[in-house]
Amino acid sequence: VGFVVLASDCLAAHVASRLPNAQHLRLAVSRTTLFSRGSAKTMMELFDGGIKIRRKGSLCSVGIGSLERQFDFGQGLKDAVVVSWPDVFTAHRSTAIPNIETYFETGPMERSLILYAKSAGWIMQLPLSRPILNAQLSFLPQGPSERQRASESRVIVAEVEDASGRVARSRLTTKEAYSFTAQSTLLVVSKILSGEWSAGYQTPAQLYGINDVTALEGVHLEDLATPS
Repeated sequence: VGFVVLASDCLAAHVASRLPNAQHLRLAVSRTTLFSRGSAKTMMELFDGGIKIRRKGSLCSVGIGSLERQFDFGQGLKDAVVVSWPDVFTAHRSTAIPNIETYFETGPMERSLILYAKSAGWIMQLPLSRPILNAQLSFLPQGPSERQRASESRVIVAEVEDASGRVARSRLTTKEAYSFTAQSTLLVVSKILSGEWSAGYQTPAQLYGINDVTALEGVHLEDLATPS
């Protein structure tokens, strides 16, 4: 119900509605300098094995750093690299698009992590490596301060493409991810308490939509490429 995956899932469903019969969905998230201790530990898990994508409806793995694209997060095209993200599962449920990839904007720090993972990722498989690394990460701050959170925003770009090569693209700007998660969690809880829910497993976009997301403070939606 947070930034991952409510924001990205509702954006994916929105852009998919602009291009019926889309065969490819690509989601990209802007980079951040704000990581909680827990997020840092989770990020390290992403380098444990291959990167998950969806091809022809099935989940499969590709190598770390093997897929790169450019996305416009609002300040021109920026490099991004494919990462494992929950949307390769949830967005398939929400849109039925068979081919899905998720990307993260890359800066110097991310490039260094990718190079390390490609050249020395085997070290992470050693029995003592993970406990030692987790102990080091425990010295990181528990989370960014309120002042730090207020100074940053996040951007998600979603693009879909059909078999003829037509593309639709949309961009969602939100508050910083932890701040957005507080907003969106309260939103979902309030909707559940008012009876807006359905039994069984649901993705956010199967119950709610982009209008619920854009109603939150600090959220802005832009429709970019329009299929002709």
